[in-house]
Amino acid sequence: EYLLEVSDHLLRGGDDFIYRMEVTPPRPALTLSLPERVRYKPITISVPQGNRMAVMVNVRREALSSELSLLFDGMPAGIAASTTTIPAGQSSVPVVFASAADAQVAGSLVALRGEGTKADERITGILQQRTMLVRGQNNRDVWGHDAQRVAMAVTESVPFSLTIEPSKAPIVPNGSKKLTVIADRAEGFDEPIAIALLYNPPGIGSSAAMKIAGDKDRAVIPLTANGKAKPGTWPLVVIGKAKVGDGNVEVATEQAKLQIDDVYVTAAMEKSAGELGAETVVSVRLDQKRSFDGTGTLKLLGLPAKTSLVDD
Repeated sequence: EYLLEVSDHLLRGGDDFIYRMEVTPPRPALTLSLPERVRYKPITISVPQGNRMAVMVNVRREALSSELSLLFDGMPAGIAASTTTIPAGQSSVPVVFASAADAQVAGSLVALRGEGTKADERITGILQQRTMLVRGQNNRDVWGHDAQRVAMAVTESVPFSLTIEPSKAPIVPNGSKKLTVIADRAEGFDEPIAIALLYNPPGIGSSAAMKIAGDKDRAVIPLTANGKAKPGTWPLVVIGKAKVGDGNVEVATEQAKLQIDDVYVTAAMEKSAGELGAETVVSVRLDQKRSFDGTGTLKLLGLPAKTSLVDD
């Protein structure tokens, strides 16, 4: 049951105050969008020959809960998309586009569609991409264009590509992890490559200011998890940007999996003190939350200057 109350701006009402209301039952609706990575710059997709590029796809559901299938109509020949579904209850997903090495340089306008997978939710949603053409004061949208297709192109090959080094180690709430990104450089290409995650999974933080130096083939992106990081498996994609010729080009890694697990062990340190030139004991209380195979290592970090551990 619903109660609807209507009044004027002075909170008045009466028998001669006439209003017309229309009430309809909620109906399933679905809209897709491509969130901007650079403010006020709409997303376009350029995939170098033999390389990859990635974007985020956002979905807005109304009275719809099922898993969604993603469909791309009219992509240039030689390009394939890695992700074809958006799980139920999830509002965004990274999509990696890969181009064959022998793909011809070409472009097209690609229609992006989403479809519900449940028999009673066979609704189709399309892309709604807003481009602001005229911005007023405070960047207000004065005039713009709503597109239902995204510009995609196969471009000429570039002298580098990126991969994520495989890792089986999970990350836990309030924990950290290092993500190693490897650059495959063409001979003679020594430009620095700026790298950053395409997006951060819920509860995960990462540095957006990392670089692979021009004389190096790898760099590490530190990852941290807050206390609300939800256990599960999330796809990770890294975007790299480097100067090629007179401009910058971007490529993406393939999707890697980030496993978020519950904590295995918690530790609490007791207060301790020691005298100069003498040994002291630091007591640590461990609480094992989950069982695990093998053994664990406990490290004491942040020791004061001129202080060291005594080996047993």
